[in-house]
Amino acid sequence: MKKFNIFYLLGFLVGGATGFFIPLSTLFLSEKNISENVIGMISSTYFVAMVIGSYLFLRICKKFDAYKLVIAALGVAIVAIMTYIQSDSLPLYFLCMFVVGLGISFNFITIQNGLSQSDAEDKTMITGIYAFFFAIGFACSTACGTTLFAISAKLAFGMACLLILIDMAIIYKIKIKLSFTENEKGNYNFMLFFPFILGGFTYGFIENAFSSFYTIYLKNYYSLKFSGIVLGAFVLGGIIGMLPLSILPQKMGIHKACFVFSIGALLGLGLILATDFKLIFSIFSGACVCVIYPSTLAALNMKEVTGNEIVWATGVYSIFYSVGSALGPFITGFVMSITQIGLFVVSGILIMLFGAVHLYKSVLTN
Repeated sequence: MKKFNIFYLLGFLVGGATGFFIPLSTLFLSEKNISENVIGMISSTYFVAMVIGSYLFLRICKKFDAYKLVIAALGVAIVAIMTYIQSDSLPLYFLCMFVVGLGISFNFITIQNGLSQSDAEDKTMITGIYAFFFAIGFACSTACGTTLFAISAKLAFGMACLLILIDMAIIYKIKIKLSFTENEKGNYNFMLFFPFILGGFTYGFIENAFSSFYTIYLKNYYSLKFSGIVLGAFVLGGIIGMLPLSILPQKMGIHKACFVFSIGALLGLGLILATDFKLIFSIFSGACVCVIYPSTLAALNMKEVTGNEIVWATGVYSIFYSVGSALGPFITGFVMSITQIGLFVVSGILIMLFGAVHLYKSVLTN
C-alpha cells in the first residue's frame, strides 16, 4: 500500500490547488464588478478546457512521456494563474481559466491511469482513497482560502501555485509512465465501458449542480449561513462515505454496487425534499453520489482490456466527467426557473438512468 501513498499525496495537492483557485477566481472577478453572467461563462471555460485537455492528452500521450506532458501543462497553468491575478482584461480571464483547466486535465488523466495500471488487487479501494485525499485537499483549501483572500488575493492564489509546484516536483521525481501495447489499432469498444463512463458524467453533473444551486433551494427554508452548512454537509458526506462504501464493488460486484448507490442517492434526495432533516440526509445523499466516482473509475480496468484501452477509457471518462460538470449547472438553472425543485428533478432522473443501466448489466451478467 505504501507505493500508492505518493498518488494520494498528489491527489491532496491537486485538490488543494483547485480548491484555492476555482472558488476564489469567481470571488476575484466579483470584486472587479464583473456581471454574474460573465463570471459564469469564465468559470465554465475551465470545464470546457477539461474536455478539450482530455481529448488532446489521448491524441499525444503515446508520443511523449506522460510526466513530461503534465509538468509542461502545469508549468503553463502556474503562469496563467499569476497572469489572472494581475490582469484587468476579460479576454485574458477566459484564456487563463482555459489554460489552468488544460493543465489540471492532463494531471488528472495521468494520475488516474497510474492508478488504473497498478497491480493492486482492489483498484476501487485505492481509487476511493485517492478521491478521498483529493476531497480533503479541496475542502481544506476552500475552508482557508477566503481567509487568505481577505488578507491578500496574491497570497491566496500564490498558495495554489505553490501546491502545483510541489505536485510538479513529485511527478518529475517518480516519472509516471503509461503502458501501451505494440501495434494497437485503436478501435475501442465504447459500449463495453459505457456503464462506468456514465458514472463520471453523473457524478460531475450532480456535484456541480448541487454546488451551484443547493444553497438557492435551501434559502427557502434556512438562513444563508445555515444553507451553506447544509451544502457543506453534502460535501462532507462524500468524504465520510468514500472509504467504507468503496469496498462494496469488490464484495458484491460493480453493477450491483452501483445500483445500490443509485437507490441510496434517490432515497436521500427524496428524504431531503420530504422531511425537515435536510442536514442529515444531505450527508447520506452526498455519500451515495460521491462514491460513484471511485467505483466507476476503477471499474474501467477490466481483466479483458489492454493497457491502451485503459488509457483511452480513462481519458473518455474524464471527458464525460467534464461535460457533466459543465452541463449540470446549465441544465439545472433552466429547470429551476420552471420549478423550485428542479435540482432534484434533473439529479433524480440522471440517477435513475445510471441505476437502470447497472441493474440491466447486473441481471445480464448473472
